[in-house]
Amino acid sequence: MSELIKRNIFFLLPLSILLVALIPLMILIPKTDLHIYLNQHHTDFTDIFFKYITVFGSGLSFVFVGMIYLLFSFRRSFVVISSGVLAGLVVQFLKRIVFTGVLRPSVVFEDVTVLHIIDGIKLHTYYSFPSGHSATVFALCFSLAVFAKRKILKLALFCLAGLVAYSRIYLSQHFLIDVYAGSVIGLLSGFFMTDLFSRFKISWFDQSFLYLLNQQKQK
Repeated sequence: MSELIKRNIFFLLPLSILLVALIPLMILIPKTDLHIYLNQHHTDFTDIFFKYITVFGSGLSFVFVGMIYLLFSFRRSFVVISSGVLAGLVVQFLKRIVFTGVLRPSVVFEDVTVLHIIDGIKLHTYYSFPSGHSATVFALCFSLAVFAKRKILKLALFCLAGLVAYSRIYLSQHFLIDVYAGSVIGLLSGFFMTDLFSRFKISWFDQSFLYLLNQQKQK
């Protein structure tokens, strides 16, 4: 596990710094005040940017990436897909069983005119905590960072995950604390599944669908 941390320090270190830095803000500032402050910093470019980048946090993203990896490595495909599934299960359990009464910004702010609303975005109302998109994208990006060899790519994946998570605040779908919790859940899901599958010493795990298909043709 320590080796996993060491190899992915360019993803984990900036994330750790960010998570620690956000704690005082969430403790000292009411989540509604913090949301208003963050939400009111916008431009025409960021409206379009966050409207579309948020789709990377949908459940289909890790399925799509996992299916692509299936062509090259069963192990990597299973890590990506299982990380997303675990993150999704934890999030849905918390949303629908533990924190069912937590409302989204569109309901908490009765006067939605105080929010910056982007055309074409349907605002959700319930099951705010934690953020599913944040969990999904951090599970996906961390599992991809594990397989990335270049440090700059690991850092880029952290930035992508962070931007997608922030998009949920920008679009007024979640409060900061929702996104914070979702990001932690996603990271832990990706970390757990990566460590779990690394322990499986099965020969065919490191093969691929293309390799098996080629072997079948040669028979």
